[in-house]
Amino acid sequence: MGEGKIQWHPGFVAVVDLELAADRGHLVYEKEYNLNRKPLQIDLLVLKKDRGLRLENEIGRLFRKYNLMEYKSPQGHVWLKALSDQMTPDSLRDFWEQIQGISGKYDRELADAVLEVCTRANWE
Repeated sequence: MGEGKIQWHPGFVAVVDLELAADRGHLVYEKEYNLNRKPLQIDLLVLKKDRGLRLENEIGRLFRKYNLMEYKSPQGHVWLKALSDQMTPDSLRDFWEQIQGISGKYDRELADAVLEVCTRANWE
């Protein structure tokens, strides 16, 4: 793999989109949203289109109208762990099995974005 800094945020956005796929039509994603003038920036702003709608995903159920998300730690979630450089052979196998179960062109593109970050982070 080439030298250089790994861009984690596109993979993080793809993970959030995949995790909330059941409610995709009710959400708007604003990547690396500026909260004010630079340098104040958040990784992801998720806008819930309909305030009264109950989202299906357990994370989505906590959402209000505006939801700020910042990627900090991959612990405890196979998709987020894939964005780290700490994947074990078992976690890589679990991650690969999850990717194999994804259908739909858009979801496959998101999974491929996460897989690219995972590969770059764990290349040995």
